[in-house]
Amino acid sequence: MKRSKSEQRDQVRAASPELAACYERYQDELGLGREDADLLTGDPSVSALFEDALAAHDQPRSIANWVVNELAAHFDDGGAAHFPFGGAELGALVGMVDSGTISGAIAKDLLTEMVERGGDPRRMVEERGLQQVTDPGAIEPIVERVIAAHPDKAEEYRNGRTGLAGFFIGQVMRETDGTANPELVQKLVRDKLA
Repeated sequence: MKRSKSEQRDQVRAASPELAACYERYQDELGLGREDADLLTGDPSVSALFEDALAAHDQPRSIANWVVNELAAHFDDGGAAHFPFGGAELGALVGMVDSGTISGAIAKDLLTEMVERGGDPRRMVEERGLQQVTDPGAIEPIVERVIAAHPDKAEEYRNGRTGLAGFFIGQVMRETDGTANPELVQKLVRDKLA
């Protein structure tokens, strides 16, 4: 009978007092849920990646969310040893999202690239000019241009089809290559369409 992945991780922890201790610490000291702690301690390479990411960016929940929700699908036989990057790079990436330097969407794209080829996310952001734009003065003209280019949809929005705000937000994000702060874009679009 084949064991579930959770049962396999339990077996790994049973053979490793260090991983078993991390499982408890992640829940008790770091405040992570049982399922997240389970995934993070089911393979030594995953736990090491998490620990190294924490050393670079001390935000356990943020790091855990990225490992569990974005990286877990790329684990090779449950582990992260094959990644061409380490926890320091992951911590730097998550830190840039948490500080608002880059958007979550850009971070996901960068993480996919990191999984495939490795790389320093800070350098990637700098070289490609991916820093998040948070200056309303830089975004407002783009919002105005997008609205002016779609007068029929703007009129429909004003007549009650408020779901069209998403269309305008998407257009602005596309024009800024995803670098505009999404919350700011949403506010500016709604203000300009009012």
